[in-house]
Amino acid sequence: MDMPAEQDPEIEAEEILKQIFASNLRAYRRERGISQLALANELGLSPAYYGSIERGQRNLQFSTVGRIADSIGVHPFDLLTGHEPPPEDDDE
Repeated sequence: MDMPAEQDPEIEAEEILKQIFASNLRAYRRERGISQLALANELGLSPAYYGSIERGQRNLQFSTVGRIADSIGVHPFDLLTGHEPPPEDDDE
């Protein structure tokens, strides 16, 4: 009987990060009342491509991560950790 091959730790870590990113992105987007279609349009992405991002099926460039974060008003780091950014200082 064949034993299942061990998964490459780098691939496993990549998949975990993609799922964390996807889950956080979905949560932040919903929290802000933005539809997938509206965000996809704002980002200039097809709805199908955007949906695959939220399903954790895409490897994204840092520039795309930054554009997504800007569009939903979070720091890119928050999409990997789930932490809200600190409140902005009021300019009085």
